Amino acid sequence: MWSAVRTVGTVAFAAVLAAVGVVGLQAPSTSHPDVVLAAVLDRHGAEPSGGVSIFADEPALNNSGWASCPDPIAWNVDTSGLSKAAAARQLANLRWALAQWNRASGLEFRYAGEAALVYDESTFSLTRADGYVPPERHIYLSFIADGSSRLLGGATVGQGGPSAVIAAAREIVTANAVFRIDHVVRASTRAVRSLYLHELGHALGLAHLRSSRSVMYPTVTDQVRLGAGDIKGVRSLTKPCP
Repeated sequence: MWSAVRTVGTVAFAAVLAAVGVVGLQAPSTSHPDVVLAAVLDRHGAEPSGGVSIFADEPALNNSGWASCPDPIAWNVDTSGLSKAAAARQLANLRWALAQWNRASGLEFRYAGEAALVYDESTFSLTRADGYVPPERHIYLSFIADGSSRLLGGATVGQGGPSAVIAAAREIVTANAVFRIDHVVRASTRAVRSLYLHELGHALGLAHLRSSRSVMYPTVTDQVRLGAGDIKGVRSLTKPCP
């Protein structure tokens, strides 16, 4: 039943808002003066037209990626919509997926604990319920119910991508990903891990890739090994530490 599912990982930016018909902007998550904030296109399921970067259609931000710094990228997750047992399983699966991307990219990730997160349907973004604004180099992850998002429905079970970029350096500094609860609690471990690899790849700046051997192939199945294109792509986007 879950052998082929769709995901969404598209973003646009402030410089092109008028041209693309944007839903809205995420609240600022950084104080850096050169940060551009992400906005999701009001085009259901649209994707960049080519290249490995999720910003391939935005020349000023094309090939943006995370910097490989000694300070790890912190990540929080909100598993409040899951049972205790399911939350433990999904936390283990997320750790596993991030470990694969760590080995491929050299980027370090640090689990920063559970956090109560609010999903904003107008911007497809996650923010802390307590109003806390995290520092740069942060990823928020959450699980939402089927029907709670117009973007996630039917065969579309995940969405992820950068939420802020230092434009001058083309450095991603924050990202989000959300996953449908009904899928992750019913799908096989392989299918769930494949989904996490895919959406976290979007969070790291990767677009969909054409090879069915890549976890970034538009249709997610049960591929749990990063393909040559995934590895080459994420390495090409990863920046030296400034």
